[in-house]
Formats: sequence, C-alpha cells, structure tokens
Amino acid sequence: MSVTDRLSSTGRVPEEIRRASAQQKKFDQDNTENTVGYVMLDCSGTTMDRYVDAPAIVFVEVFRKYGLEINMDEARKPMGLRKDLHIKAITEIPSVRQRFTATFGREPAQADVDKMFAVFVPTQIDLLKGGNYHELLPGTAEVVGGMQKDGIKIGVTTGFTRSMLDILLAGGARQGFNPDAACAGDEVEMPRPTAYMVIKNLERLGVLNLRNAMRRTVKVDDTVSGAGEGAPLCWRVAVSKWSNYVVDSWAVARSLTPEQLAERERASKEKLTAESGAHYVIDDLRNLPAVIAEINQRLARGKARTKEDAFMSTDTYLLTPGPLTISMRTKQAMLRDWGSWDADFNSITARIRERLLQIVHGTASHECVPLQGSGTFSVEAAIGTLVPRTGHVLIPQNGAYCQRIARIARYLGRNATTIDYAENAPVTPADVERALTQDPSITHVALVHCETSAGILNPLKEVAQVVARHGKRLIVDAMSSFGALEIDARTTPFDAVVAASGKCLEGPPGMGFVIVRREALERCEGNCHSLSLDLYDQWIYMQKTTQWRYTPPTHVVAAFDAAIAQYLEEGGLAARGARYAQNCRTLIDGMSRLGLKSFLPAAIQAPIIVTFFAPDSPRYAFKDFYNAVKARGYILYPGKLTTVETFRVGCMGQLGERGIGGAVEAVGQVLTEMRAAA
Repeated sequence: MSVTDRLSSTGRVPEEIRRASAQQKKFDQDNTENTVGYVMLDCSGTTMDRYVDAPAIVFVEVFRKYGLEINMDEARKPMGLRKDLHIKAITEIPSVRQRFTATFGREPAQADVDKMFAVFVPTQIDLLKGGNYHELLPGTAEVVGGMQKDGIKIGVTTGFTRSMLDILLAGGARQGFNPDAACAGDEVEMPRPTAYMVIKNLERLGVLNLRNAMRRTVKVDDTVSGAGEGAPLCWRVAVSKWSNYVVDSWAVARSLTPEQLAERERASKEKLTAESGAHYVIDDLRNLPAVIAEINQRLARGKARTKEDAFMSTDTYLLTPGPLTISMRTKQAMLRDWGSWDADFNSITARIRERLLQIVHGTASHECVPLQGSGTFSVEAAIGTLVPRTGHVLIPQNGAYCQRIARIARYLGRNATTIDYAENAPVTPADVERALTQDPSITHVALVHCETSAGILNPLKEVAQVVARHGKRLIVDAMSSFGALEIDARTTPFDAVVAASGKCLEGPPGMGFVIVRREALERCEGNCHSLSLDLYDQWIYMQKTTQWRYTPPTHVVAAFDAAIAQYLEEGGLAARGARYAQNCRTLIDGMSRLGLKSFLPAAIQAPIIVTFFAPDSPRYAFKDFYNAVKARGYILYPGKLTTVETFRVGCMGQLGERGIGGAVEAVGQVLTEMRAAA
C-alpha cells in the first residue's frame, strides 16, 4: 500500500509519517545558527602543561629504558600524535633509525613500538600523578568559563590515553576547568590528524547534524598535527606561546633572557603559521575570544567557514598527471617569504633531501640533489651528468615520456638506442637483456617507471636486475611513481631515480630532484653539457655551503616540505599508494558503469592515471566534453595516444569530500546531456 493510499479521507497523515517528518525537520534545523557553538581544546601546551613537558620527558625515558638514547628534539618532533603513533614516528626519524640499527643490528619494527608503548603508559601515568602537569596556563579557566556562559560547548581532544586524560581533567577541575566533553586518542580508531576525536565529542554533546555543527566548531591546539585536526571541516586555531616548539622544558625557558624567549616564541609562531594549516595563529587562549568574535562576524556575513572553502570555492579539482590539487596546508606554506641563503631555509632543504632519501631507503648509498624547474629539467640533468659524452643509452619506449628521454639523449649528443613497444605493452626484461647482449657499447639504460601517456606500469625491479647483471647503469624516470609505488635502493640497483615536487608527494610544481648513487655521482665531474643542470656541481656546492647554487624557488621548496610532512603523517608510501589504488578502482568501476572502457588491462595499469576510450558517438567532442566537466568542478586531461581517441583521468591529489566518485558522477551527467553515453 502506498503512502497516498494510507491517508484518511480528511488528509490526516499517519502517525509514523508524522514522526519521521518531525525527526527530519529536527535534523535539518540542528546547528543552523551562524555563531560558534563548539570549541575543541588540546591539553598539553594549549590549556595546561607549559611547553608540553609531560610527554616529552617520558618519551626520552622510555627509549633510554629500551637501550637507545634520543634527544629532546627527536622526542618532540611528532608531538600531537597519539602516543603509540608518536613512538613509531620517532623510530622513523632518520637519525634515530640509524642509531637503532647500529645498536640492535636491524631496523625498528612494530614489535619494538608495542614494547615501548607498554612501558610508556605506566611511566606517563606515574609522572602525571606525581607532578603538576595539570596546572592551567594563564587565562584558561577564565576564557573557558566565559565561553561556556555564552553557550559555547567545550570539548577536549588529546594524544594521551583515556586513563592519562582523566588525571589531567581531575587536576583541571580543581582549578575551575570543566569541559563539557572529552575524547582521548585511544577512544577512536583513527586519531589525529583526522577529525574523529572532534566528531566523537560532538556526538557526546548530542549533535544531530554533523555537517552543520562542524561549521560552528573551532579546534585549538599547539602542534601541527593537532591544529590540523578536523581539516577541512572546521575552523582551526594554533596557539604558539606555550607550545611544543618553543623550548625543551620549563626549566630551559626559565634560564633564557626575555629576548631569547621571545625569539623562541616567534619561531614557534612561524612554524605553526607555515605548517599547521590553521586559520588563525595566536599567542594563547587569552586571544581566543577575539578570534571567535571575528569568526562569528564571518559566519553572520555568510563567509566561507574555512580557508579551504574561501580559497577553493571557485577552484576545480585537477584530475591530471600533474600539477595536482594540493592541500590548503601546502598552499599556506607558500605565504611566507624566505631568504635563499638563510639558515632556516637551508634547514628546510636539508630536511627535504633527507626525507626523500629515506622514502627509497637510500640514505646509506645515495645522495639527493634537488634542482629548480620542472621534472624534465631534472631528467635532462640526470642524462647530461651521469652519461659520459662517449656513453650510449638504451631507452625502452612505450609512450611520450620515454620518447622525450630519447630526444634529450640525442639532443645532448649521447648515442641513443630505443626498443619500441605499442602504447599498451609494458617493457619486458627479456628485450632489455637481448639488447644489452647484442650491443656491449651500451653503458646506461633509461627506464620510465610509470609511463603516464597511457598509465602503464613498467617492471622496474626486474629490468634493474637485468641491467645490474650486465654491469650497466640504470636511470629511472619515476616522475609519476615516486612516493606511491615502491622503489627500494636496497633491492633495486639504480644509479639515479628522477622525480619532482608536483606528483605523488602532492607538492606544487617547480622543483625536481635526483636520487643519485654516491659512487656514481663522485665520478661525474665535467660530464655535464650545462652549468645550471650539472648535478655534480649542485651537489658539491650544497655539501660545502648547505645552499643552492642559484636562486631556488623558495616558496615551492617550503610548500614541498609541508607536503612531505603531510605524506609522512598520512602513513608514507603504503598509505599514499593505497589511497591512489582505491581511487583507481573507484574510477575504473564507475566509468565502466557509464560504459567507458579503460585502455589498459588491470595487470599493467598503474594507480596514477587511467586512459579511457572516448565514447563511440558522433555527438562526442573532447573539447565540449572537457569544458562541461570543468564547469562541474573537475579538470580532465586529453589523451596522449597516437592510434585511438582517448581521454585521461588522474588518481592523485587532494580530491575533496566527494573524491573520485564526484568526478565519475560529473562525467556521467555530461555524457547524458551530450547524448553521447555509451
């Protein structure tokens, strides 16, 4: 029986329908006010425990008990994460990892993290019970009480476990700090930097409409990961005066002159401004009421609730092989100017080089040489520097980027031989073996790992073994695979891996880099055809001075540093690769339902970019299709194949709340409107 059939003759709505309607109305009207309704506060460094002493002290002690000394800077680097994840992040710091390996004869594993965390919990609880780490920071009780009088609900989120948080809350309550809800790191499956602790608090506060409530929520924290909690769903405020980044301890702070302490506080504020993705960076909670007043004004005027909305409301998502849609935190990192010879900027360069080496496990054997310009600049630099002028390069080619390498080699006067494949056929190690056997004059092989003309994945590890067996040198164009697909210098022999900032690491374009075997680089003096593209000269200069030879793209470098930090926070290669693989599956499945077939079989399809056959319809024209999809917020890429008409859709980048599914929906709508659906 239909709803209409069940209506009485007088039009009375049945009770169950009335109840459902009232429930929906209640949901729709929940949290529709244009004012801040919720503030979520961190503990250490934000509301109590100045300079985040309590956990930092224990991390150092736990590692010492395990047989490894770490310093306070190493202990503090991942601050804000849940404590077990924090311990794991410490073991991944290159300096700690090296000392661990030297001490124990192996790299740290999850079992080590679990054992240390088992010691951490009781040690931290004992410290919190015996110390005054719950002492509130200046203004906390007054500001929080004032917000609660104004009707704002207060929540607490923390990287501590619940048992630790309860100790801190009990101490805070004795000083007048009584939040309305609290959530610890071990109460959610996915802690910071995700929003789940914020969401759990809203649930405990009785929120029905989460989307509306997030619009009215402010997250406040003193760490990069904590201030980013909830992005891009809520407002975010970073506090810098008592943060983890100021000094190693309260004792150290008391030993500094006022001028020295002010300089440390300034550096803390700059770090949070550059890296946290916060909408506001303030000294401490005493500045928070003014921020809330400004947010209320923006909400009342109907302004975007977050910087993501404000900056990206008219943006489209880039479903291309690069550049990509990058995070707001990465964009914000470009808002500061840097001196190209300044020690602070040089430390950013050093950190990037170190982390890029770590991604391929190449710290012991390779060097990272960054270079200004697009990825092609770095490819040319690698060929020009590493291949002697009398060298001979073998290039297996199954797409436009392989062809570009061959053109570069010939342009530079290097002898070049190609093995030519169809655009849907992967390179085969047997063909490389045959070519090397037949022509002993070949000195180098240049392989494109992921050929984005079609999205094909070439067998890097197998080809590398063939090249090594013949005593030749391998140069890998990993432009569209580095950071998402495994490249391990310990098991895959290569002289160089070339990549760039604007690909799988999700930085802005403008900087390339080459991971070069140290032994090979040391023999390259005088090889290069170009001064500006000479990797050897760039490396020697950086080793001597820590600086770039010529003016670097400072804003791009700073943003790339922020992008790599987010990459590591996400979970590194495993997590990034899994996200892209899921995007790829969702894309291919969704397009298949629209009748659009992918060009490559699954076995050789890289999860980076997918080529689709164009619809077989006289009404289809790529330009019209492209513009219509763009109008719906997504930029696709034309096909790059020579034999059939195609278009390409990328799987990389920050794809927003709706993700790749939104792009599939947009494509379906456009094809229907064009009457070109398969």
